[in-house]
Amino acid sequence: YYFAGSRSSEMNSSQKQKFMDILSYKLPPFDRFVSKSDIPEWDEAFTSRSRIIEEVAGHLAIAPHSEIIPVIGDVGSGKTHFLWSIKNNLDIELFTTFMDLPRSKDKFYSAVGVRTGSPDTPENLALKGLDYYSQGKYDKAKKSFETVLNQYPFSEYSLLAELKTADSNFYLENYEEALLQYKDFEENHPTNEAIPYVMFQMAMSYYKQIDKIDRDTSAATNAIYAFSKLLRAFPNSVYKDEAQARIKAARNFLANHEYYVASFYERTYAYEEAKARLEHLLRQYPDTNIAPKAEMLLYDLRNDKPPGRSLFGWLPQSFPDWEDISPR
Repeated sequence: YYFAGSRSSEMNSSQKQKFMDILSYKLPPFDRFVSKSDIPEWDEAFTSRSRIIEEVAGHLAIAPHSEIIPVIGDVGSGKTHFLWSIKNNLDIELFTTFMDLPRSKDKFYSAVGVRTGSPDTPENLALKGLDYYSQGKYDKAKKSFETVLNQYPFSEYSLLAELKTADSNFYLENYEEALLQYKDFEENHPTNEAIPYVMFQMAMSYYKQIDKIDRDTSAATNAIYAFSKLLRAFPNSVYKDEAQARIKAARNFLANHEYYVASFYERTYAYEEAKARLEHLLRQYPDTNIAPKAEMLLYDLRNDKPPGRSLFGWLPQSFPDWEDISPR
């Protein structure tokens, strides 16, 4: 670096610090290119920083044509320092420039002869969708993947777009729409390697729709069926353990629903109906968490000793969605 006709190496430490402060204090473009701290040494994979600089400078000195050398690194890692080190190592006068691509993308593409206003290709759309998806921007990802399907239905990226459109809907909690798209994928590509994943996501789309135990139970029933179908088709898949755990949870949900209905009958003195529900619960879900409590209630009812409890006393205490209606 030069300042007032002197090399920075000729300055004392106080002068150097003052010089750097001047450059980095609101003085474009230096405020973005002046390191605020010591530049760290590079990865041990390189022999040394100086060795790399010498090799690049030597290559440029004999290069018969223009060169574009991408230098990738975090802020403060020494990218600009690297450029000036190369320039200082060149024995001949060459024109070199530093271009910050995130801020000058259009200029860069124009300089190398690439049109930036051309329509998106299926590859670019798919990559854009994946980028949005990885950032959790599922709505934007969905739009990119849908554009691939609508504009390039026969491209090599359409299969990916089909699956990721369904995934985007799943994470947007559009479970019914996701379910239909997963089903279409399964029917259209029955031998695809992603089928175990697709079947798991179909089951999860049902599972995510399970509501409170006093509501419709079809989502839990469908989830159990879908997870069981996955286990039969792919018994050793990576989804085996989670599928089994989800089945167990859904069965507990259905058992608690039966107990909820039986308890309602018991509180309204419909004892025969209550006993029928409890017997059904113990036949269908004997291994669930609520089964011991169901056995106790059934025993009391069979012996004409309905429990004397408050209005809320028969409600299980293990379900958060019931706590809101319990007295404080």
